[in-house]
Amino acid sequence: PVSTYAMVARRHMLDFGTTREQLGAIALTCRERANANPAAQMQDRKLDMEAYLAARPISTPLGLFDCCLVTDGACAVVVTSAERARDLRAEPVSIRAVALGSGPNVQGGAFTSTLTRPSFTTWPCKWIADDLWRRAGLGPADVDVAQIYDCFTITVLMQLEDYGFCAKGEGGPFAASGAIGLTGEVPVNTAGGNLSEGYIHGMNHVVEGVRQLRGESTSPVPGAEVCLVTSGPPPATSAMVLTKAAR
Repeated sequence: PVSTYAMVARRHMLDFGTTREQLGAIALTCRERANANPAAQMQDRKLDMEAYLAARPISTPLGLFDCCLVTDGACAVVVTSAERARDLRAEPVSIRAVALGSGPNVQGGAFTSTLTRPSFTTWPCKWIADDLWRRAGLGPADVDVAQIYDCFTITVLMQLEDYGFCAKGEGGPFAASGAIGLTGEVPVNTAGGNLSEGYIHGMNHVVEGVRQLRGESTSPVPGAEVCLVTSGPPPATSAMVLTKAAR
């Protein structure tokens, strides 16, 4: 996988001028949130831009801190009816909408087939986003916090574009501007994500989305009522919108 995503990152750099420092802003944001999370794998390991840039290359242009962790761990969610949830002790959180798909021109293969598309800097996220926002009756501007699947830093950058938080090609400057930080426009991966909390195939993103809306996160976003949670692209992907539910 890392070699495929490295080629995607290089293509994005060539097409849009994306820099390693902009990818580094994503890695540092996730690490900062993990440093505040006692359960995170990287809770006690600080990271700055100098260390990020000096890290050994894994598959150029991606280095060590562009890649998700190797983790032994587990988490779970309980899904039930809204009526049943209102009777439980924990604050209920609603699944407002879900979407899954692969976009047009479906290809076989898990990763490398992505590189044979006319453009591989737009992913299936772009197409399922349209369905997701329509089903939710919401849009990117309504999202208070996002848990974006981050197997690699480039994955976050491209999803910021494909889900509509910024225009295509502007994911790097958007991330580097502080927009994905805890007090930014759309705080991202507030428990540390796959990059710094732990790699549990995105289920920890679902758990953190619920915790945010319950006010139980270790890095709470004040007043958060809408959370986007995404899964890993490509070749197909999925996402959902979580919202606070009334008792």
